[in-house]
Amino acid sequence: MFTVNTSKGTFKIDFQHFNNPDDIRFTECHLLDENKEFLLKENAYCHENDNFSRAIGRKLSLTRMLKLASKIIGFDKVDRQLIWDKYFELISDTKTNNNKLDTIKDVVTALLNLADEYGNLNVVLPQVGKDVDGIEILWDANISATIVEKDVDGKLVVRIF
Repeated sequence: MFTVNTSKGTFKIDFQHFNNPDDIRFTECHLLDENKEFLLKENAYCHENDNFSRAIGRKLSLTRMLKLASKIIGFDKVDRQLIWDKYFELISDTKTNNNKLDTIKDVVTALLNLADEYGNLNVVLPQVGKDVDGIEILWDANISATIVEKDVDGKLVVRIF
C-alpha cells in the first residue's frame, strides 16, 4: 500500500493478488481515501495460458483504476503522474529490498550448512509481507544470527535479528 497527495485529496492505493492455478488469476487495485475507506477498484486478469505476474497485474490494474478515477473522482494528468511517480518509487524500494532478500538467502544457505554440522536446525525468521493493517513489513538490512537454544526436539534454534 502507498499513499499519495493529489489535488483531489490524499489517497491510498493497495494491490491484492489472486494466484490460484485452479481458479481465475487476477490482481486487484484498490483506491482508498485517507481513512482507508474503499472508493474504487479495478482488476487485471491473467489469461489461462500466461504466467501469472504480479508486476504486470499491478501496472494493468493501476492503469484501469486511474482511468476510472479520472471519470469518477476527477484525477487530472498531474494527479495521475503523481500516483505513477509514487508507484515507481515504491517499486524501486522493493527492488532494493529484493537485493536484501538475496543476502538473506545467502545467510539461510550458510545456516543450512550449519545444520549439516549440528544435525537438525530450526531457523526463526522475522516476518516479511503485510501486517494486519496491510502495511508492508520490509526486511531490515542490518541482520545477524546467533544460535541461542535447542527446541523441545533437541534441534538447534537460530534467531536472526
